[in-house]
Amino acid sequence: KVVDDDEDKDDDDSDPGPIYEDELMSISKIEDAFISTISSIEDTFPDISDAQIHMLSDVGDGCLLVAFWSGGTVSILWDGKRHVDLNLFTYEDNEAAHTEFEMKFTRKAPSLITVLHDEQPRGYGRVVNFQTDIQEYDE
Repeated sequence: KVVDDDEDKDDDDSDPGPIYEDELMSISKIEDAFISTISSIEDTFPDISDAQIHMLSDVGDGCLLVAFWSGGTVSILWDGKRHVDLNLFTYEDNEAAHTEFEMKFTRKAPSLITVLHDEQPRGYGRVVNFQTDIQEYDE
């Protein structure tokens, strides 16, 4: 079922196309996907079951969800329209676990697709390296 919020509107090339009713995001859909993903990923992130989850829904039209646990943090920021940012930080450098979190979240919110994926290496001072870039040398 297509939702057309302004049928009298002139055709506009910047229009992203029809929005289907079952694809419309809401704070409750984002929250459900977030909590469901955290619950389903306990095998990968064992301490995540103890996460403290906070939600702010009075930030513009969208919401901010944050979970803190001993192994890291995850935040979801939704602009109230079509944009969702997922930021996952863990103390262990495990790309497969991060990908699994992303996939489980997008399965719970099927209208979302990954458009950009950034990896942030860790470092100290002016030296920043991925763990895979560091080799151990025999002395």
